[in-house]
Amino acid sequence: MEKLKEYANHRAVLVLYLIIISVLFHGAYDRIFDKKVHLGGDNAGYYILGKSLAQGDGFSSIHNKDKVPGNHFPPGYPTLIAGVMKVFSGKVTTIKAANGFFMWAALMVLFFLFRALTKNIHLSFIACLLAAYNFHLLEYSTIMMSEISFVLFSAISLLLFVLTDFDKVFYKNWKFLLFIVATVFAFYIRTLGISLVISFTLILLFQKRWAYAGTLVVCFFLLALPWQIRSANLGGSPYVKQLLRKNPYRPELGPMEIADWPERFGMNLKRYFALEIANAVIPFETIDYKQCVKQLKKESGVIAIAATAADSLAIKKAEEAKPLTLKEKQVNAAKRGLPGSKVEITSTDYIIAILLLILMAIGLARMKDHRILVGLYLAGTFGILFLWPEAWFGIRFMLPVVPILIMLSLNGLVETPMFIAERLKRKEPWIIAIVIPFVVFFGMKTNLEKRVVELETRAKGIYVSKFKNYFDLASWSSKNLPKDAVIACRKGQLFYLYANRWVTGFRSTLDKEDLIDRLQEQGVTHVVLDQLGYSSTSRYLYPAIKKYPGKFKVIRQLKNPDTYVMKFDYSLDYTGEWENEMKHGKGTFRWENGMSYEGDWMYNKRTGIGKFTWPNKQVFEGEWVDDRRNGQGILYMPDGSKFEGVWTNDVLSGKVKLYDKDGKFKENAIFKNNQKVS
Repeated sequence: MEKLKEYANHRAVLVLYLIIISVLFHGAYDRIFDKKVHLGGDNAGYYILGKSLAQGDGFSSIHNKDKVPGNHFPPGYPTLIAGVMKVFSGKVTTIKAANGFFMWAALMVLFFLFRALTKNIHLSFIACLLAAYNFHLLEYSTIMMSEISFVLFSAISLLLFVLTDFDKVFYKNWKFLLFIVATVFAFYIRTLGISLVISFTLILLFQKRWAYAGTLVVCFFLLALPWQIRSANLGGSPYVKQLLRKNPYRPELGPMEIADWPERFGMNLKRYFALEIANAVIPFETIDYKQCVKQLKKESGVIAIAATAADSLAIKKAEEAKPLTLKEKQVNAAKRGLPGSKVEITSTDYIIAILLLILMAIGLARMKDHRILVGLYLAGTFGILFLWPEAWFGIRFMLPVVPILIMLSLNGLVETPMFIAERLKRKEPWIIAIVIPFVVFFGMKTNLEKRVVELETRAKGIYVSKFKNYFDLASWSSKNLPKDAVIACRKGQLFYLYANRWVTGFRSTLDKEDLIDRLQEQGVTHVVLDQLGYSSTSRYLYPAIKKYPGKFKVIRQLKNPDTYVMKFDYSLDYTGEWENEMKHGKGTFRWENGMSYEGDWMYNKRTGIGKFTWPNKQVFEGEWVDDRRNGQGILYMPDGSKFEGVWTNDVLSGKVKLYDKDGKFKENAIFKNNQKVS
C-alpha cells in the first residue's frame, strides 16, 4: 500500500493532472466562447480604458468628448488589456481570449496553491477541475471584466506568500519581493485586494516577523499612494461614493445613515448565506434575484423607502398584491428570460448552506498549513462584501474566492473520515483522500455539463430584441450622425463600441429641469430612449422627455420594443415657470420652425401679456387668452410697419391704427376678419 501511495503522488501524476486540467478547460472554453460583447456596461468601460492606454491617451474616458481622466475603475485590468492590444490586436474577441488565458493560468497556479495548503495533489486536481467547469468562472472567463485576472493575481500572491522562506533576510528574498508586486497589482486590478494586504500583514505580525510586516506595509503604501492621490484630486473614488448611498442607482434616496448599516450588513449576510455561497460552489441553477431577494426582504421585515409618489403607489400595490404561487413565480421568471431558475428560497437551501459551511469549516481547520491566512482572507473579503450596497448582488463579487471555497468544501469531505479515523485510533485511510474528490467530481459532472451547455447555447445565440435594437441604433448612429455628435444614453460605453461617437450619461435626478440643463452643459446633441429594462431610463429620462417633448425630435425608431434616437435641442420647447406640472407664470416656448412665444402662461395656455414671433420676423405683442390673441395688441410686419388694434380669438376686427415702416402714423382703418375693409 505504501508503494501505491508513493506512485499516486509521483511527479508524473502531477504533470498528468496539469495536462488533463488544461485539455478539459480548453475544450469547455472553446465551446462556451462568446464573441458577442457582454451586456454589462463595465466590460465596455474596461475595454475603452485599455484602448485609451494602448493608443497613448493615458487613463482617460475617450468615449466622452472631454476625455475626462478615468477614475471609476482601478488601472490594473485596463493595463493588461492595453498590453494585449499592443502585442496582439484590439479586437474584442482577442481581449476575451486573453481572459481565457488568464483563467487557464489561474487554474495552474491554484493547483500548486491547493497542493501547498492541503498536501493532497488529488484533491487539488479535482478542485481545479470543478473550478474549470464552474458556471460562474467559465462565464466570466469570456467577459472583458477584471474578475478572472484578479483570481489569477490573488492566487499568485497567495502562492508566493506560502512558498516564501521568511527566515531569510527580507531584502534578499526574491520570492517576497515578487509577492509584494503581485499583491499590489492584485489591488490595482480590484480594490477588494485590500483584504489580501490586511490578511498578509496580520499573519506576519502574529508571527512577529516585524521587518517583513513593515516592508509589506511601507511598499504597499508607497506603490498604492500615487493612485490614491490621483483619485483624490479627481474628486474621490466613485465606488466609495456609491458605497455610502442607500442605493447607488437611486441618489434621491440619500446617503447611508448609522442605522442603515446593520440592516445592509444583515441583508447581505442572509443573501450570501441563503443563495450565493451554495450556488457558487454548486452552480446547478440560475437565481432569479428579483423574486428571491424580495422574499428575503419580506421575511426580514425590511421596509421599502419611497422617494416619490410613484414609489409610494408601487409599494402600496405590492403590499396589497396576493402572494404568487410557485408556478406563477416560475412563469414570471420565464417571461423575464430566466426559465427554470430558482424563484424562491426553501428550507432545503438553508440546510445545504449549513452543510457546506460545516464542510468548509472542517476543511479550513484541517488544512495542513496557513489556515489562519486563508481564514483571514475569506473573513476580510466577505466583511467588505457584506457592507456593499444591496443592489450589488450576484456571484460576480465573490468570484475571486470561489475556487478557495470549492477547495475547502472538498477538503472538509476528505478530512472528515480522516478525523474520525484519528479519534478511533485507526490507520489513516489515505485511499479515501484520493477516492472522495473523484467521486464528488463525477457525481457533479452531469449537472455541471448542463450549465456548460447553457453557456454554449448562449454563445451561439443572438442578442435579445431590446439590446439588438440598441446596438442597431448605435450602428445607425455611426453612419448617420455627425462625427462630433454627443449622445446621452444608458449603458453609454456599450453604445460607443458600435456607434464610435461620443457618449455621456444623463443625471439621475427627479428634477426634470436639472436633467435637461445637465444635457445642455454636456453639449448633448442626441438622446437614446431605450427599453433595456433599467429603471433609471423610465425614472429619470423619460419624464423629462415627456415634460419637454419639443426638445426631443425622433429621428430614428425601431419597433419591438420601441427604441429611439432623438435629436436634442435645448433652445426648443418651454423654458419658464411651472405649477402642478403645468406651464404657469412667465415662460418662453420655441418651435423648431422658428416660431416662439414669450410671456404669460396659465395652466398650459398662453394667457396674459405675451410676444409671438413668426419665422418671417412678423411679431405680435399683446393680450392672450387660451392660446389665442384676445384683446389689445400690436402686429409688427417684417418691413417695419405695424398694426395696432383689438383681436378676438385670433381675428383682428374693428378700428385699427396703421403705422409705416419708419414708425410714423399712417391712418385709421377698419378691419373685419383680418382684412382691411375701409
